[in-house]
Amino acid sequence: MNNTRRVSVANTKTIAIVAGKLLLIIVREAAERIASRNHSRY
Repeated sequence: MNNTRRVSVANTKTIAIVAGKLLLIIVREAAERIASRNHSRY
């Protein structure tokens, strides 16, 4: 029981970290696309 709990906690932490990094990358890409669109318009 203890081992499975520790593994699950570690997995949730790693998943949260990976998800956070992916979100940052997606947000940066979206911001760059929006900026490029604005520059192209003006």
